[in-house]
Amino acid sequence: MITISLAGQKAGVGKSTLAWLLVNAALAQSDATTVVLIETDPEGASVGYHRRAIRKYPLLADRFLCFTCPDEDALRTCLEEAKAGTADYVIIDTAGRLEGLTRFAMAGADRVIIPFRPCIMEYESQMATVRLYKELRMALEANGGTAPTAALLLNDWAQSTRANSSQKVALKSLYGEELLAGFFVPRRNGYETLDQGIIFSEELLDNPLIDNIFIRKALEGDLQTARMTLRRIETLR
Repeated sequence: MITISLAGQKAGVGKSTLAWLLVNAALAQSDATTVVLIETDPEGASVGYHRRAIRKYPLLADRFLCFTCPDEDALRTCLEEAKAGTADYVIIDTAGRLEGLTRFAMAGADRVIIPFRPCIMEYESQMATVRLYKELRMALEANGGTAPTAALLLNDWAQSTRANSSQKVALKSLYGEELLAGFFVPRRNGYETLDQGIIFSEELLDNPLIDNIFIRKALEGDLQTARMTLRRIETLR
């Protein structure tokens, strides 16, 4: 089992969408892969995503689960049960602010992903999350523990678009940051529809519109990028 926590004090950087993207990638691995999505944000975006996904694809109910964890005790119990059960992946979607529960979610993960979009405001806000992680790493290692691997991940990046002045400043500020991931999540139109409960692999199997070659290629591209993102996160060191 691998646990991935999406963290950050800035709302709107794409934590929830990235969590759903990883769910898509994990579910596409095999018909036996089980994914647990944990919601710690009171706004409940990931709970809503799960509800819509299961409504659209009821056969996924046995291997795509979602739990709300409003406090550390609930999150601890959920992680213990997932580890004792058959979960292959646990994805934790945290609130857009730094608090004790977010720190706990980071400490309980194998990978901590801190996404940001390429603008100076989001980058500077997420650097507070980077500092929190480094403090956590220091505390864990001082007590003989092992800290999760973390990465500051450029998200929703349109590589073909010329960077504006804010983006240039943000990207320049990144040079030398030890946690910066060596890859990014590209912008794709299909990711804007994920909040509808879309599961790409299921759409490729069941959607009658799939005879349309353009729709099929778009879905295949969305899924391929999702799977590549998950693979790169898993291999972070």
